[in-house]
Amino acid sequence: MKLKSAVIKNYRGIKEETLVSFQDFNCIVGKNDVGKSTLLKAIDAFLNENNPNIEDKNVYSDSNFIEINLIFDSASSPIILDDTIPVSLFDEELVDENGLISVKKVWDVSQKTIKPKIFLCRKIYDADDFVMLSEKELRTLCAKFHIETAKANGEEYNNKEKREKLRAYHHEAGTSFHFDFEEMPATGTTRPKKIIEALKGILPTFEYFRADRSLSDSDTSVQKYFKDQAYKLLKSEISTDEVEDSIRHHIEEALGKITQKINQVVPEDEQVEAQVEFDWSKLISTSFRCKKDEANIPLTSRGDGFRRITMMSYFEMLAEEKHSGRDMLFGFEEPETFLHPETQQQLYSKLIGMKDNG
Repeated sequence: MKLKSAVIKNYRGIKEETLVSFQDFNCIVGKNDVGKSTLLKAIDAFLNENNPNIEDKNVYSDSNFIEINLIFDSASSPIILDDTIPVSLFDEELVDENGLISVKKVWDVSQKTIKPKIFLCRKIYDADDFVMLSEKELRTLCAKFHIETAKANGEEYNNKEKREKLRAYHHEAGTSFHFDFEEMPATGTTRPKKIIEALKGILPTFEYFRADRSLSDSDTSVQKYFKDQAYKLLKSEISTDEVEDSIRHHIEEALGKITQKINQVVPEDEQVEAQVEFDWSKLISTSFRCKKDEANIPLTSRGDGFRRITMMSYFEMLAEEKHSGRDMLFGFEEPETFLHPETQQQLYSKLIGMKDNG
């Protein structure tokens, strides 16, 4: 799934609704403080759920609502919505007038707890709209139009089949329609909720290389990646349950004695109980050391340019892996800073190579 464009309103330096279009590889150039970083931060806020706050709204705007709308292609990718039958957002007409997936998040930054409302642009029939109906409601509408169907059995009759027949009926009848955004609920078990959950599973991930990043191998996201890898291997290679049971037995024995002594002297409504928790991911940490002149120099002691190359190599590895089967977007803020001109050329070649490899 590729990001085709972004529409941003009332976010940082962007006041009025602003459209930015993208290709596979994009180089954003401009003077200081014109909004280059704002664009990357908007994508980060949307895809990584880094909710903006009151300080992120445009200072010249009277509105407290920040809007970020991302538009993607690959609407034909199969997903599972309300049946076990694969469907596509395009076939289900959950796309905009250009056949693209258009998702908008709106934050009210005046609220104490800031969470986005999520909207999906779709085709809406002006009469007897059926896209969001339940199976029972679909059967009722089919009966109204004398469309042959039956209760879902998973093969011949299902919700996809009913929507296809209703779609064909509307097309034949020339029913008018329009495209508009519809709010997708954050809770519940309705079809709109299932649609937004399915969407979250196919939207690309976003790795954001900020100009003010620590450039350290102790960077939280770098450590998390390798800790997660180690944890998965640990769980697959070792029966951690047995180890935990053995350790818990010995520790709880000692903790039980302490707990008993505490509860002897505190009121009944303040009684405590001991807990033993395990976090195997904390068993590992990673680092790079440079064996220059056998001095074993830690990465944190190398220059900014060298450390920037290391961090870029980490992102290149992520791009090659395409972890979790989802497409990845990369945002690099001033990646050429601190680099020698020769290294800038190498960096450019790497970025082009990542793009050429998809």
